Amino acid sequence: MPIPIAQLNTWKNQGGTTSSALAYAAIERALTAPTSPLRGKNITLFLQGSYRNHTNVHADSDIDVVCLFDDTQTTNSATLPLADQQRIAQGPPAGYLIQDLRRDVLSSLRSAFGTERVHDGRRAIQVNTGHGREADVVPAIRYLHYYSQFLLPPAFHEGIALLGGNQWIYNFPRQHIANGEAKNAMARTGGNYKPTVRLFKNARSKAVERGLLADGDAPSYFIEGMLYNVPDNLFTADAEDTFVDVFNHLDQSNLATLMSQNGIIPLVGHSSTQWQVDAAQRFLAGLRRLWNEWQ
Repeated sequence: MPIPIAQLNTWKNQGGTTSSALAYAAIERALTAPTSPLRGKNITLFLQGSYRNHTNVHADSDIDVVCLFDDTQTTNSATLPLADQQRIAQGPPAGYLIQDLRRDVLSSLRSAFGTERVHDGRRAIQVNTGHGREADVVPAIRYLHYYSQFLLPPAFHEGIALLGGNQWIYNFPRQHIANGEAKNAMARTGGNYKPTVRLFKNARSKAVERGLLADGDAPSYFIEGMLYNVPDNLFTADAEDTFVDVFNHLDQSNLATLMSQNGIIPLVGHSSTQWQVDAAQRFLAGLRRLWNEWQ
């Protein structure tokens, strides 16, 4: 039998926001404190992820905070033809590296929360804020992704660069946020896009709970990116029609053609910031079984 409409409507609801707001405020205080080694540096703090995008659900409400140092940057210029590399202005060597930034972020957080509540992870620094929400703090520098060979200087997308182990990872969180807000606008989806993202994220969690999908196969970021590719007219206030129409559209789509919500990077691929095609297919198969085997 299909998933009951009452369950689908419940899954559209947003997770709690009060604890998340308190957690973010605590992180901000720690990184801007008078005694912080970051004090006086050109640091920008901003939220990314589900809480910032208003797609957080009760099972997925941790917050993601970017600590961006704007005065140091990296680019993809080394991947361009030599003639294009020569057209890109090169600044002086950076005097404050991302390793320095990570050290100072760690120091600030440990001073504020205690060493036992701050864990230096591979990509992000995990913090137990004491407000019922975990926080991932991401030290990052400016990233310029050049894409045009016909302009002088070449045009670029501006994103962030972070280190995962010893590997650079490039993201475009501001474009992701702006595109999600635009798609959720009344003129496009009547405000039904983000509730539908929450619906699918909750359905994912239920599929994992019932053993229909492996935990980790369908991260929230990728689910949101997948739904971003669905035509606006399929997002309506009717939860059942929307779930069926959105699922059927995705099930019939060529996954290789889908774009991330940032509009820059293909959603499905082999890099660390892309969804592996087998995992995306398992996500859709798990949702199909959840719908057909509901009881």
